[in-house]
Amino acid sequence: MGRDSSLARLTPHPAEARVVAREALAVTEEVRFRYGSGMAQRALGRAARAAGDREEAERWLQEALESFRAIGAPFEVARTRLDLALLAGAGSEAAAGQLGEARRTFAELGVPVYVERAERLAGELAAPAAPERSSGPSAR
Repeated sequence: MGRDSSLARLTPHPAEARVVAREALAVTEEVRFRYGSGMAQRALGRAARAAGDREEAERWLQEALESFRAIGAPFEVARTRLDLALLAGAGSEAAAGQLGEARRTFAELGVPVYVERAERLAGELAAPAAPERSSGPSAR
């Protein structure tokens, strides 16, 4: 799926991506282009996730979700749900719920590529990540 936004691929540094996305958000809000605002909010969420700022990522992704809901953009709502699932992480009920909703929407919209994406991500996130093993001697 390319877990980072187009912005992040073009700007691989989260801090730089945040600056660009904030500028885009300011412009789109000034001209009241809600779709563009949702895209910028999602980019900010992705950049925050890439920077390890989980709280900020969730805030921006939720704002993007609400922007897309407000304008009736189900495809973008579902794409944002994929990001929220990634943020929630492996083995979480939140991830499973977001992925189920995203998959259902993609199926209703007839977008098989994204149905497959949601299913693939669901498989990747189905089990919790294995704990890291200690490289030292084991205690008995």
